[in-house]
Amino acid sequence: MSRKKIIKGFFLFALLQIIGCAGGPHLPFGWGKKTSLISDERDFVEVKSGKVTYGEIKGIKKEGGINYFTLKSAEKFQQEDVIGYQQDKIYYRRIGDNKNFAKRMVKGKINVYRITSSGGPDAIGTGGSQNTVSASYYIQKGDNGIVYILGTDMLKDMVKDNAEVFAKASKLKTWVPNIYRYEKIIKEYNK
Repeated sequence: MSRKKIIKGFFLFALLQIIGCAGGPHLPFGWGKKTSLISDERDFVEVKSGKVTYGEIKGIKKEGGINYFTLKSAEKFQQEDVIGYQQDKIYYRRIGDNKNFAKRMVKGKINVYRITSSGGPDAIGTGGSQNTVSASYYIQKGDNGIVYILGTDMLKDMVKDNAEVFAKASKLKTWVPNIYRYEKIIKEYNK
């Protein structure tokens, strides 16, 4: 492969990363409805045991070095025991073993979650005080499945039970992630 093609490929990849991860109203998966695993629209906290407790969420409070989700009713749950919660009709799911909760953007046979974060001055070195915003996407097959980071191989694995959608997913290039193509495939699979 020529040096010119390698450089062109690198810039294409960087551009796709910026387009696919930049924050703002143009982010994909914007069609996500404000629904949760539970058809009820009330606020709730869901813990690892599967118990769901309804009540208005007051916030996260630190006591004795431990973070607790607290409800207005004074009930509290250790943050490490909470796997999901719904507040203002929006569902959030714990991602991995850390304290990050991702907002559910899509509910269906494949659920899609997003964590948006912002950073300090950009790494490009423009000399300005620009901030960067990035988004990480996660997918989950079914409501009780494991949550994985969204990637071509994982998406293909999740849609393999639908031959037509799998054929489209198989055409995706592993080395050129494109969130908008993922979106199309997930929408079609969730029909």
